Amino acid sequence: MTTTLRQAARKTTIAALSGALGAGLLTAATVGAAPVAQAATTCNGTASIYGILPDGRLTFSTITPATGELKKVVIGADLGFEPKAMATLNFNTILVTSTTGALYRLDVLTNNTSLVLERPPVKLFDSGWTHDKLTYDGHGHLYGTAGGLLIQYLVSQPKPTGSAHIGQRKEIGGGFVLKTLTAAGDDRLLATTAAGALYSYKIDSDGGWKRDDLKA
Repeated sequence: MTTTLRQAARKTTIAALSGALGAGLLTAATVGAAPVAQAATTCNGTASIYGILPDGRLTFSTITPATGELKKVVIGADLGFEPKAMATLNFNTILVTSTTGALYRLDVLTNNTSLVLERPPVKLFDSGWTHDKLTYDGHGHLYGTAGGLLIQYLVSQPKPTGSAHIGQRKEIGGGFVLKTLTAAGDDRLLATTAAGALYSYKIDSDGGWKRDDLKA
């Protein structure tokens, strides 16, 4: 996600949809005496995506992964600060960094026919969160990039309130100059570069990492 909010919303949509498609693939292969194994791939369900408009308002969209059809868009109120990066922890909890380095938690009350927050954005940290991208792997680890450095955090609560619930900062490595970043599973990341490459990353428990080049 870049600092240009229009591009950020668009890139967040692409990255989140890519993660949903990857998680939704079901493959069945014929086994036994069949001469050729046949695989069938289906995409089911709905991709749910939060984004930010250029004027600072939160959005919620749903997309059919199989067709790419945009099913719904609802727009909420102005967040009251200039967002820079965001990550969805669960269906109603979003973490958002600001251009001033603060980290906020957004608690969504409803996103059905309207997008309403349960309370104003909760500031968790006043400074230090200069990340240009954030993503959550759904298994307790929050990842972010800042100046090409990939950083991992442990999130211990579904509604974190500060350093007691977001901590154990670990620097994974440098050189992560990426265009988009999303999580595809437990300590597994997908990313694209400005040159159009598609990468997959596996992060080890000791902080080491391995990259697979999926598309040049």
